[in-house]
Amino acid sequence: MSVFKTTFSRALNVFPSDNANIPFPTVIESGTTTNSGPSQLIDANALFVTNGVKTGDIVISNSNDLMVTVAEVIDENTLLLSANLFSLGYDYTVYQASSQSGLGNQGCYIYIGNATDGAITVTTIGGDIVTFNGLVSGTILPVQVIKLHATGTSDVAKIRALW
Repeated sequence: MSVFKTTFSRALNVFPSDNANIPFPTVIESGTTTNSGPSQLIDANALFVTNGVKTGDIVISNSNDLMVTVAEVIDENTLLLSANLFSLGYDYTVYQASSQSGLGNQGCYIYIGNATDGAITVTTIGGDIVTFNGLVSGTILPVQVIKLHATGTSDVAKIRALW
């Protein structure tokens, strides 16, 4: 049984995405792209294999506030992604998909920092896709979620995942 808690110990800026779940806030790798390819993140300075990046981990582009899923670790410097997100010179961070390697996303709560009658569509830890309407600034959604969808989300900003 899930219990809504009012204190949290971890937080991460997240963005609505139809291409990625919400990651756990453990950083695996970060850097700047040195080349580009279709749906690829290429960084000649990265150590994706050495640092343990895995299929299913989440990449956040710090340059355009988008999130995608790692579809495949091609080599030490190249990731295949679930969507075309990166161009040359984009800053990125790769986050662990869940709090424990090998387990699915355990869910988080969502804080809406800025909204006026906003709406968000989420996938709950139970797999339900639900839209919440009428959200205002400062709302903490008391439902554990694994995904914040871009489709169905509007008029909200400064979103934080809380654990």
